[in-house]
Amino acid sequence: MLTIQSVKQDILDNSNKIVDFCQQWRVHELALCDYDYKNDSELGDDRVKFVITFVSDSPWTLLHLVDMEEQLQAIFGYGVSLVEKAGIEQSRNELTKKEILDSLQIIYAGSIVTLSNGYARCG
Repeated sequence: MLTIQSVKQDILDNSNKIVDFCQQWRVHELALCDYDYKNDSELGDDRVKFVITFVSDSPWTLLHLVDMEEQLQAIFGYGVSLVEKAGIEQSRNELTKKEILDSLQIIYAGSIVTLSNGYARCG
């Protein structure tokens, strides 16, 4: 059964792989978006949502984002959706934008993988 808590544990268990992924793709910040998962209920067939920010001169395209999603799916073993934070920040729906941004749990910044329930320094 996949729950938001089991996803958080998977993040901690795969912290070295996450750091490698983030360094490979020049990620400035990677966050878990639990906007849709207010309780620790089963996620069902939903994809786990991550929000990503790249260093300013990263040349990635939409096709690269697809490759990144596939790489994260291989790390975690379940479906992943990857959204750029800038796209959320440019939304015209101020209420939804605020709720989504407030729900983000940063899991990578620099060389640290972290969550509110624990952290692992990597790299």
